[in-house]
Amino acid sequence: MGFAIIRQEKIRNADSFNSREAHNSREILTSNVELKYSHKNITLIKNKYKNYDDFVEQKREEIRKSNKLNNTKHRFVRSVLNKKTKEKELSSMFQEFVFTHSKDALSEEDSIEYLKAANKFIKDRFHDCEIISSEIHLDETTPHIHIVSSYYNDIECRFMQKELSKEKITDINEIRKAFQHEVADKFELKMQDGSVVEAKNHQRSANKEIAELKEAQKLKDQELLDLKNLHKNKIRQLESENVSKTEALQALTATNDTLIQENEAYKQSIVDKQNQLERGNEIYQDMQNEIYELENTNKTLQEQNEALNEQVIDLEIKNASQPIPAPTKTKYSEEEQEILRKFANDEKSEDQLEIEKLRKELNSENSTVQDNLRIK
Repeated sequence: MGFAIIRQEKIRNADSFNSREAHNSREILTSNVELKYSHKNITLIKNKYKNYDDFVEQKREEIRKSNKLNNTKHRFVRSVLNKKTKEKELSSMFQEFVFTHSKDALSEEDSIEYLKAANKFIKDRFHDCEIISSEIHLDETTPHIHIVSSYYNDIECRFMQKELSKEKITDINEIRKAFQHEVADKFELKMQDGSVVEAKNHQRSANKEIAELKEAQKLKDQELLDLKNLHKNKIRQLESENVSKTEALQALTATNDTLIQENEAYKQSIVDKQNQLERGNEIYQDMQNEIYELENTNKTLQEQNEALNEQVIDLEIKNASQPIPAPTKTKYSEEEQEILRKFANDEKSEDQLEIEKLRKELNSENSTVQDNLRIK
């Protein structure tokens, strides 16, 4: 027959909380972890907080909202002086329970059932308090469960350290007695006491594990610091590149604006040219119409000219058929010849005068038509 083993420890600060959660979730590995069995580990309750500070921030806000809504005056946990670091830090808000049993006291299947029963036991005992995480580890020497519980009451939105302590809910001896009655007896495990060798060995193992966790946390903190510095350098580099890209973008934007303006001017020029072309087409069409009208006019005038020519020919034939009076004197003095020529001009027939008039009009109209055609 083996022993039921329970270890309880307060979590007093951020480093302790963060390192325990890193170990429990296997973000940090200690020397006693056998990775080939880690896939068997069981997460019963997963931690939803990023870290200690995230928990503090969320609970402060929940208490503030609850006080305003319910007109209460609950306060966040007070700060106390750390005797080792001589610095103020918040009072303990968590406790961790480790449940296990003597080596080889139970089969793996019974161990899992036993550890799940331990998880239910803590949830029932601290029923109004928030359980942060619960992890069953099967990749170490003896199966065990880590349960991190807070003193925060989810229902009343306040911390209950005093009430839990006053009612001995957190008293380790009371917890062992209750656990023995409710769980351990069913698995035929004895209650541990100070003389139990297994308990002492487990305590030594736990102390060693804590020391390794602290060392692993230091390494992780250094890695985190190095990563932060790397990120800072990367950010500086990206900021420098961003400045260069911003300047290049501004130059490209200015060039683009210029091109847009030039493109708009070019578009306007095209519109103007198109308008000019349309006006030119209209003028050309008007000229074509005028030419067409002039051609028609010229054709009409030609027809009229031909008619006039026919009239002239008819008049000339008529005039030629008239007898010319014979001269009565064959020789005249120069004075007499001048008088005769003058008389002859004055005595032109009406037909001859009409012919000369028509010829003048015809010549004038022909000249006008030719001038208009040359202009077009």
